[in-house]
Amino acid sequence: MSKKSKSCTEGNGKPRGKAKNGLPVCDRLVENPECKWRLALAPKETIMVAGNAPLLQMVIQNVGPAVIEVTVEDREPVILMTGKLSVMLAYGRITIENSEDMPGIAEMEFLPRSKS
Repeated sequence: MSKKSKSCTEGNGKPRGKAKNGLPVCDRLVENPECKWRLALAPKETIMVAGNAPLLQMVIQNVGPAVIEVTVEDREPVILMTGKLSVMLAYGRITIENSEDMPGIAEMEFLPRSKS
C-alpha cells in the first residue's frame, strides 16, 4: 500500500494562510515539505510568531548568522547562538528577536504537547 503525503503548501506552492495548529503565517514565513517553518529576520527586528498559541511544543533552531532571542508569553527569553536548537513548551504570545546588525534565520516546528 502506498501512503499519500500531505503537502504543507497549497497547490500553487504558496504557504497556507494558517498552519495546522492555527498559528498565522506572515509573508516571510516559508513552509517546506518537512513541515518546518523558516523565518527570515532582518537586522534589529522582532517578529511576533503567534499572539495566542495553544499549549504545544516548539522546536526552534538558529540557522544563523545572527544570535536570536525567543520569548514565550511571560517566561524568560531563550538566547540561541548560530546552529543551536531548543525544544520548549510554547503558548500564548511567541516572539523572535534579532538584536544584531546582520540578518538571521530561524527554523521552527510546532508539535503537539507530549504527555509525561
